[in-house]
Amino acid sequence: MLSIKSCYALFSSMGALLCNLLFSTTMEAHKEPTHQYIIREAYSLVKKHLGRSIPEFDTYILGSDSLGREGQFDDHRVHPWSYSTVCGGAWNEDHHDPIQFMHEVEVLFRKGMFTSINHFWDPDQEGNGFNNKFELHLPWNPWPTGIFEWNACSLARTYASDVEHDLMAYKKAMIYLSSKAYTPRLHESFMITQGQKEYNSPGYFQASLIDWYKGDFVYDDADIESRKKDIIYSILGRVTHLLGDMSIPAHVKCDEHGLWHDPYEDAMNYVEWDGNKESPCIDAEKNIPASGSRVEYWNHDKIFCEKGSVVLPSCSQFRENPYWTFFYTTAQIADHFASNRFNGDDQYLPVGEIHSIITSSNKGPTHTNFVDGHPLLSGYLRNDEDINAIRDMTFPYVIRATAGLLFHIALEYSLINTAHQQCPNNLHVRDGILSAPHYIFESSDSIIIGDQKKPLCITSDVNIVNIRAGHIIRFNPGMYAQSGATVHALNTKCTACYDDTPGFVQTDDHESYSSSTLEYKVLYAWDNNEDTISSCCISDPVSSIRCMDDKGLLVFESKKKTVMVESDVMKWIQTQKRGVYSMHIEYVHGKKEMKIIARL
Repeated sequence: MLSIKSCYALFSSMGALLCNLLFSTTMEAHKEPTHQYIIREAYSLVKKHLGRSIPEFDTYILGSDSLGREGQFDDHRVHPWSYSTVCGGAWNEDHHDPIQFMHEVEVLFRKGMFTSINHFWDPDQEGNGFNNKFELHLPWNPWPTGIFEWNACSLARTYASDVEHDLMAYKKAMIYLSSKAYTPRLHESFMITQGQKEYNSPGYFQASLIDWYKGDFVYDDADIESRKKDIIYSILGRVTHLLGDMSIPAHVKCDEHGLWHDPYEDAMNYVEWDGNKESPCIDAEKNIPASGSRVEYWNHDKIFCEKGSVVLPSCSQFRENPYWTFFYTTAQIADHFASNRFNGDDQYLPVGEIHSIITSSNKGPTHTNFVDGHPLLSGYLRNDEDINAIRDMTFPYVIRATAGLLFHIALEYSLINTAHQQCPNNLHVRDGILSAPHYIFESSDSIIIGDQKKPLCITSDVNIVNIRAGHIIRFNPGMYAQSGATVHALNTKCTACYDDTPGFVQTDDHESYSSSTLEYKVLYAWDNNEDTISSCCISDPVSSIRCMDDKGLLVFESKKKTVMVESDVMKWIQTQKRGVYSMHIEYVHGKKEMKIIARL
């Protein structure tokens, strides 16, 4: 006969095993079809930003059928390295872990329960995202507990401690990329299988994924080299999957959601299928059902018009590693909301658009609730209004951030013509009604704005549109702007990120540029031998200004003892008739500039 102590130990073991068994759906975030939707819309946003497609991306993101659904609903018997697209790699990330092989972990004769345990990242922790350990939290128990209770969920929670793990999502992404921004990484590589052979990833040889792509690193084996791009793009799909998970509050709070499913994640499932199982501990009928239409509400066109364009890789606090910005900003925006067991959190570094986005709305659940023994009374999400509030803040941004990641890959891999890795040579911006607060369009050579067949309208809701080109900015017929819309057009090198400099172009109500095609250049000259270009800002003090019209006649000259700023100059320009003006500006600190400005 077993003693009471032995029975207690047995129940403890059973509870732990039950917990592991129930973890079979614990770790999967945005279900795989949703990840593929994010990638497809992100690439469409990149194309809209560029004004054209990228042929290699057409092949390796969308696939041979141009649908971007490779691997959808494939079972676990499919070879994990057979995928050849970004969408296929994103699907595979939930089923195969090539770094720590968590898909091989077996509990009660079942594998794959912990495959996605490394898809969590708390951006508030120290270590620049390379945290060594984290706990997957089950800190509160909404279910009845007790030694002699046979409720599986109660037993599992009663006897299961927090699960510690040593690989988080951002760090895993850097290992996939073999990013030089992360060291050491010698022992942190992944295994690639091709045919009957296994190969260590480029990081094992102190090379990055881009080194392999460009041929600076080569495997001494024709089999794996013949499938180089297939493998590289499937790896990039894994990175986009990890980034997509950062848009879910539970994943940036390390909040377990298998015993008790996350209602936001389930509701945002793009396709209802067997992989979207409801929580074993809560009646499935009580959960908000998945909805493809809820996901499709934000597509690339709607995002471009209402939320903004691509999150540019140059807009980074750490420009040597823009991937950090994509992950950090996405995670902190999601961290604003509550999850099942944690309240929302607004502690973040002032990076990119985090502040402006989370302060743009006071909707959505930021606090959670617990009633011991009553799971249906506990939690943070109760209705479609709350679901949509989280979606409307996090989902458009993760699509924009994923577009930024793809845009950065295109620059690094030289897939869009560019003399350097800051911006492409040319852009053609058209086909949209812009109403987001900020837009930035940068190119090293020229930018064309507007198209008669696909017009671009800038509404008064836009605070500023920054247009920066190295040589030419052309306003084509089909470009329209409303009163109050500010367009800041500047010829300069690609720059750091947003600024609040007043625009060079201020329009009248519904003024149309369709009557003419304007082309102008802004030239710079220095007398202090500086090598870098620094655009003039509103705070730069001006000592003198001379302005001439397109006939070379002097129309304005100012030499004042009192300090002016460039905003004074812009106010003066607004009072002048339409035309092209050359302006010679000397600043108090000694820099001199010549600007040629079109007054529209």
